[in-house]
Amino acid sequence: MGKLLEVEITKKAFGDNLVLSGMSLGLEKNRFTTVLGPSGCGKSTLLKAIVGLDSEYDGTIRLNGTRVSGPMKECGMVFQEPRLLPWLSVKENILFPLGKSNEPNLAELLIILELERFSKSLPKELSGGMAQRVSLARALISLPELLLLDEPFSALDIVTRHKLQDKLVEALRERKTVALMVTHDIEEAVYLSDTIHVMKQRPSRIVKTYEINLARPRDRASPQFTKKVSEIYRDLRGHLMIL
Repeated sequence: MGKLLEVEITKKAFGDNLVLSGMSLGLEKNRFTTVLGPSGCGKSTLLKAIVGLDSEYDGTIRLNGTRVSGPMKECGMVFQEPRLLPWLSVKENILFPLGKSNEPNLAELLIILELERFSKSLPKELSGGMAQRVSLARALISLPELLLLDEPFSALDIVTRHKLQDKLVEALRERKTVALMVTHDIEEAVYLSDTIHVMKQRPSRIVKTYEINLARPRDRASPQFTKKVSEIYRDLRGHLMIL
């Protein structure tokens, strides 16, 4: 199977602070991939390089064989905070990247993410979870081939987080979009991912990969699920010495 994304970063530093070293990552189509690691290990730095917001590194990043030198329409991103424009409605915020007043895909996205009743609402009228759904819809409206997710649910309560994880899976399935997420939440990684890459502390690189061969929809209470979460936790606490 061909690679959608190929990352080879030999060195990424901020001054004398070496963040990434020997970072190699290949992303296949039709897979949900997660990079798992502790806070401060460089996960967000990696995403910013992939999306084209940071090109100050030694190495190459290619999306569909094209070298990434800046933001590309084929790649969308969801940040930790929704970052909505407060003077625009939900509909206008979602359509903002397109510069259009309407879009055939909008109605479907509003339904999938349960936003259809709030299309005219302003961001100040939304809950945190609803605002993050708008952010997700905005990233998906342009039909990107690759969606990058920078710990998108970390600020939400557990009930809202679980609901949005399911909505994310549904939206990606409908859109046939490939996802790359970074997180420090092991359970979230196992619930969403087909492949999990583990990053060590700085200077960071991938030190372990897990294939998550659990049937979907996944059950957090199943013995197979809890076993996989426990296995990764033991590795990170044990011989990987990350937690």
